[in-house]
Amino acid sequence: MITQNDRFANYQRIKCIGKGAFGTATLYHKLSTNTEVVIKEIFLSDMTELEKQLAFNEVEVLASLDHTNIIRSSYVTTRVITNSIFRYMGNFEKDGSLFIEMEYANSGNLAQLINSRKERNYPFKEADIVDIMMQITSGISYMHSCKILHRDLKTANIFLNRNSSLKIGDFGISKIMTTRIQAQTVVGTPYYLSPEMCEGQEYDEKSDVWAVGCILYELAKFHKPFEATTLPMLVNKISACEYEDLDDSYSVYLRQLVKDILQKDFVSRPSASEINAVRLPQILSLVIGQSNKNTSLTPINMIYERSVLYQLSSFGDNISMTPVELPNKKIISLSASQTHCIAVTFGICAAGENFSTFLSKDGLVYSCGDGRKGCLGHNSWHSVLRPTIIQSLLTQSIAQIQCGSNHVLALAADGKVFSWGSSSHGQLGLGDKKFCFTPTVVDVNGDQLIKKIFASYNSSALLDSNGSLFACGDNVYKKLGFDNQSKITHFQQLKHIQDKVDSFNIGETHSIIITKSKSTIALGRNNEGQLGIGHCKPCVIPQRLELPSGATMVACGESYTAVGINTNALYLWGTYLKVICTQSHEKTGEIIESKVSEQTLQPRCILALYSSEERLKAGHKIWLGSIISIPCNLLVLVHTTAPPPLKKPEGDKEEKYGDKTKYFSNWMDTNVDYSSQTTLPNTPQFT
Repeated sequence: MITQNDRFANYQRIKCIGKGAFGTATLYHKLSTNTEVVIKEIFLSDMTELEKQLAFNEVEVLASLDHTNIIRSSYVTTRVITNSIFRYMGNFEKDGSLFIEMEYANSGNLAQLINSRKERNYPFKEADIVDIMMQITSGISYMHSCKILHRDLKTANIFLNRNSSLKIGDFGISKIMTTRIQAQTVVGTPYYLSPEMCEGQEYDEKSDVWAVGCILYELAKFHKPFEATTLPMLVNKISACEYEDLDDSYSVYLRQLVKDILQKDFVSRPSASEINAVRLPQILSLVIGQSNKNTSLTPINMIYERSVLYQLSSFGDNISMTPVELPNKKIISLSASQTHCIAVTFGICAAGENFSTFLSKDGLVYSCGDGRKGCLGHNSWHSVLRPTIIQSLLTQSIAQIQCGSNHVLALAADGKVFSWGSSSHGQLGLGDKKFCFTPTVVDVNGDQLIKKIFASYNSSALLDSNGSLFACGDNVYKKLGFDNQSKITHFQQLKHIQDKVDSFNIGETHSIIITKSKSTIALGRNNEGQLGIGHCKPCVIPQRLELPSGATMVACGESYTAVGINTNALYLWGTYLKVICTQSHEKTGEIIESKVSEQTLQPRCILALYSSEERLKAGHKIWLGSIISIPCNLLVLVHTTAPPPLKKPEGDKEEKYGDKTKYFSNWMDTNVDYSSQTTLPNTPQFT
């Protein structure tokens, strides 16, 4: 057994390079690798038990960051975030302190570089500024994709290596410490705070983007955009967005980017991914003269991400994609059940049978709809017509929600799992309990932190930090991977799945696993060819599928499977039904649908999204967002940075339902909005 002392004996102390009220940073020589590393010691003795748990939980989050460059050692997992983020080499506890091992950046930080350039009156070239910001936004964009905020981004936290690469450091450290540290950080280094943080409002990744704008400004002007002699004056300047514009020596596109970032309306600020993938490359192309002089670039400030939702129907060689009329906004979360569909632009939504659940960005859970099966979690069987906060979860910071047909799962930031609603098939994981109208903690037999939750129909599943899968509920056709059990009332591990799992999509009769390596494993019923293995014979063991590229999303229909891959292509297999006509019964008035079926036993590509070279130069990208199966249709969510299609001029009403392509190519009627908007009480982010 390797003790903590044995682990620490592998390091030779060189010098202390930083001290603070709650810890120190020391440079060490790591003997086993002959490299220099920084070990941050966080003093745990001054923390409460809750604060200690928050610290360890945040370290778990940092360790869970996944990237193609992963370094491992003998006792901890080491992960490289991107070439623009520090490598968090590992952590351990010793003598009442938490030690975090980090890669050592050996050429100072960006603040020192800016001061050095300022003293020599040696400004950065615009191309150099763009190069620096490309690296910073690459790292920040990756963090945001992992749902992690930096919270204390500044030039002093951007470190340099001798190979001229930049490293974002100290991210999340203020977050894992006590609220006292966060308050101290706000008072001590307020120059990069966003207006929403200054005003005590809730904030999200756009506050990190604001700090990115401050760094960009500082690179161009050699001073911070907001400076004052007193803290109240500084806060007023930030809240009013009062700063001196960049001079004309910089391109209009760079100046416009600063304006777009340093604006008070955080919703209108570009995302880090947009800055990195669209805005900065356009500026660089202009600066270095690589842009085509005959090409008219779309104004940068007109490029925004938006979403289009389609109902896709495939039969034979005919593909029909009907757009759902929605506002021209980016849909962050989409969910659908047999009864309704929900789309939100902030937070997370989940749709069950006749009820809905919402998760705000501050971790609050709301629900509304039919409460007769306890699915609303309001400690009663009553139905609720408007989204209402679930009181029993107020003390929890909920990170994920999932709905089955008549049950709900919620995952807290500390790894706790709550379930409520119907447990007719054991899907709550609470034993023999049939119903539960209050969120109840689920006991999971495992020593790893739960990272993801999955719920669909009458089944549930949990995924831990080690990539292991636990499931319970309806196991019809062995779709959960267990033998000789049709109903599982407690979460059990799928031990025969050796791969590390990334996601699990549970259908009514079959399920699809996507592994960390993006391979696909199918389980359950195969009578309609929904497992995609070339025949319709029953399968007693999980089947591994062969796709042209890595799977990123799955939708399990009643008798078919749809998979989206990382090249923005959509594959379909199984038995697909098409409604050819509907009619009313003469006596009962019941609607009768006539359907025909089509069967595909091998994965078949039915859709591929791409942008032309000209579109890409203009910053117009398109990519798959998500796919959801609904009866006789597939919902396909597409994200794009292309501008919305032109509306038909008013007054042309005689051809409103005629040939809409007569006057405009790619025309779509955006004048009619059939969607209904729901506002959660006191949560403007859902409006």
